[in-house]
Amino acid sequence: MSKPPYSQQKEARQKNISLVLRDIWRHAPLSKSMLAERNGLTKATVSSICRDLEAQGLICDAGQDRTGVGRPGDLIELNPSAYCSVGLEISTNYIGAILYNLCGQPLWDRSVPIEIGSSQDVIIAMVEEMTSEAINQAQLRNIPLLGVGVGVPGVVNHRVNAPALGWKEVPLKEILEQRFNVPVIVDNKARAAAIAEALYGKARDVHSFIYVSMGTDVRSSVEAAVVTDGALFRGASGRAVNAGHMVLDPNGPLCLCGQRGCWQILVDVDREVGLVQQRLEAGEVSTLQAYAADGFARLDHRAIHQAAVEGDALAREVASSVILNHALGITNLVLLFDPQMVVIGWETLVLPNNYTARMRRMDDMPEFNVSNAVRDQLARRGVNAPQFTHAALEPKVVMLGAASLLVDEFLRTPPAMNT
Repeated sequence: MSKPPYSQQKEARQKNISLVLRDIWRHAPLSKSMLAERNGLTKATVSSICRDLEAQGLICDAGQDRTGVGRPGDLIELNPSAYCSVGLEISTNYIGAILYNLCGQPLWDRSVPIEIGSSQDVIIAMVEEMTSEAINQAQLRNIPLLGVGVGVPGVVNHRVNAPALGWKEVPLKEILEQRFNVPVIVDNKARAAAIAEALYGKARDVHSFIYVSMGTDVRSSVEAAVVTDGALFRGASGRAVNAGHMVLDPNGPLCLCGQRGCWQILVDVDREVGLVQQRLEAGEVSTLQAYAADGFARLDHRAIHQAAVEGDALAREVASSVILNHALGITNLVLLFDPQMVVIGWETLVLPNNYTARMRRMDDMPEFNVSNAVRDQLARRGVNAPQFTHAALEPKVVMLGAASLLVDEFLRTPPAMNT
């Protein structure tokens, strides 16, 4: 029987190299025997691949496996110094940048606040500045750079459309690639976060899950991503799961996208404050009346949520409405995609006054627990609820995910090796 053509042999080997590298990336440390068994390869094939990977400096020794009987097996892992990647997050009120090594360990990070409503030019200039600083940090460490990943709010399909930033058809990928001459991947923030949770967080080894980022600051956006069989679901045009603009109330308030009653506008913190202020001005009794002294200039969603935790009736009513709308949105996603797990994230990087802890405290209260509200909605429909969990990697989950997009791409198409 004749051998397959050289090109087919080479293609098969590259596929096997990718299988081995990705398995090491996600589950290291592993022995060669483990790799062979997990990937359906012969021990000889795995040994040959590992020799080449070690020669290229991509893997290194990770001690010995002493869990079984007999002679301990040598364990291997990715060489953390083989490559690094930059992850950036662009939000409505901050920009964050981080430098990760090949094993997802942080080497450097920085975040800076930005004024809400800043122009496109101002934001891009800050992104360029932070990207330059991150690349310099990689050069100082003498670690080769895979590229730059960026997580942004809104829809990404070659260009960025982000109503929360006021962006329309912004060619961010081209801008950064031309400026820095490195590979750049730009994706939705929730997708980046989902990748990070799948690789390093609570969704690791989960077959299918939904990641939901529930914006908790001014003009922050509701985002969602779906992972099935370990891969992001993107849809035919890359616009899948634009969940924040799912219409929950056709007669609801006008959203930034031009439609009415989107999930995002129904949970918008500015709208939340406006509803409370209207009722306070109408004379409703509430501890929040204390903010009337300066014309409600200091009233914000943080104060409302704190009052809700402390039992204020008005604050609890408004906060409960926000929770219900989040629950309706997540329920729709669960009904559509039937996930094993829902990972709930908050946008929390630079929120002051221990706001994150207060939001967690709210979520611990049954009436403000989003997961409980979703379970209730599903039970009414006779549907079993998936597992619910909070994101494990905040507050830098988007940056880690954005950096991981480069690693994922690299491991899918690793450098050619000897056949």
